[in-house]
Amino acid sequence: MRILLVDHLPPQPDNPAGGLAWASALAQRGHAVRLLCTAPDSGGTDSGGAVSGGTESGGAQDRALVRVIHCASAAEAEVRVAAAFAPSNLPSGPAGSAPAGFARLLDLQLVQFRDALRRILDEEIDRFNPDLAQAQQIWLWGQLVIESGVPCVVRAGGMEFSADADDPRLHALAAQGADNASRILVADEARAEQVARRYPDAADHLVRLADRPSAAAVDQLLALYEQVLAERFGGAP
Repeated sequence: MRILLVDHLPPQPDNPAGGLAWASALAQRGHAVRLLCTAPDSGGTDSGGAVSGGTESGGAQDRALVRVIHCASAAEAEVRVAAAFAPSNLPSGPAGSAPAGFARLLDLQLVQFRDALRRILDEEIDRFNPDLAQAQQIWLWGQLVIESGVPCVVRAGGMEFSADADDPRLHALAAQGADNASRILVADEARAEQVARRYPDAADHLVRLADRPSAAAVDQLLALYEQVLAERFGGAP
């Protein structure tokens, strides 16, 4: 299976519940996996040895780059810079939270940032031709994957409940993703209740799945992928 994961957080090798951990676990099962994620632009060399695009706004390091992680196996992850687009003054928030300052973006800045992400996503879908995509948050990436038409599940990752996510523009985009995802993955009952309160129309397609990719959790996720594809294209799951 060709699986595209998208994540608003940068690759975190030490995070056992992060997108990189899930991508590697799925790749170990023999699936072709790519992880598309955003990260602050360091203006230097990233962990994969590729040189990032420099920053432009008055010399300040205030852009974000988008990296594509190709996971050939659990032990191998080639990192390359796909593009470097973002509005100015977009610092990163702590892990599991929305990037600080998103709600302060002007309407035009938010449109430009979303359009940049959409172009990158469309290019990656054209290159990789995934069977299915998974967004690690019900947020901008999640809504964009839904919009792309690729069969999609989303994980309720946490930033959907941050103060920035209360911005009506961001909430409307996230709600589109939540309402139209094939499944929403939640780690526990508390998160399920959060999602159901925030996105009432999504309450009927919540699925409990552990945060960390244990063998049992990966089995469950792969079975869920098969169900989603069967629902979209027909045939036995």
